[in-house]
Amino acid sequence: MNSRCITLNTKELTDTIALAPFLDCLNHSLEASVDTFYDPSSQSFKISTRIPYQKDSQVFISYGPHDNHFLLTEYGFVLPGNRYDYVDCADQFWTHVERMFPKTAPIVREKALVIIETLGIAQEYVITREGIGYSLLTLARLAVLPVQDLDRLTTRHHQILYDDGYFSSQHESLCRELLGSIVDHVVQDYQDRIQRMHALNDVYPVLMQMSADMLQSDIDLLNQSLDNR
Repeated sequence: MNSRCITLNTKELTDTIALAPFLDCLNHSLEASVDTFYDPSSQSFKISTRIPYQKDSQVFISYGPHDNHFLLTEYGFVLPGNRYDYVDCADQFWTHVERMFPKTAPIVREKALVIIETLGIAQEYVITREGIGYSLLTLARLAVLPVQDLDRLTTRHHQILYDDGYFSSQHESLCRELLGSIVDHVVQDYQDRIQRMHALNDVYPVLMQMSADMLQSDIDLLNQSLDNR
């Protein structure tokens, strides 16, 4: 029912959510630009486009800046090359750190997360179409440092932000190796999921195809980040 609901912020109404029949007949476009408002004089919800349309052409609205996982869950479709797509690597990150540094990983994790929190960096360890997110890159750089270097950074953490030369070429190489390992693992996992989805095509053909398309889009995003690392 969410696709037919609108949220209203008005002084005239006490209930701020309403069911709007036929609203979901308006298709989504990232390029759409509209104003939505409640008109108390006609007691109606109105949508006004900010961009011109030719006569008899389709008019679009935007459902918001959502990635394909959200669009598929909420609205039942995906967009090829969605610029809001991202892959969250938080679950895989420390597993791969432990594989690379089995003896020091627990203490490194504790110290690195303290520094991240002190820096005020959002803990969103994602890869987007623009590349490896800053939070993920910073955490990867910290994770490959020796413990003694992390101890020094606990009191001089500003160097991470302002000293480009703090990380040696060896550390940067280890950082790229760690991130590459994570990306390779996620790509393989998504490829395996796509294969399992193909086995269900006869039962849920539309859903399985859209889900496979969504994961393939994520794979393309990840492979692009590998090319740019």
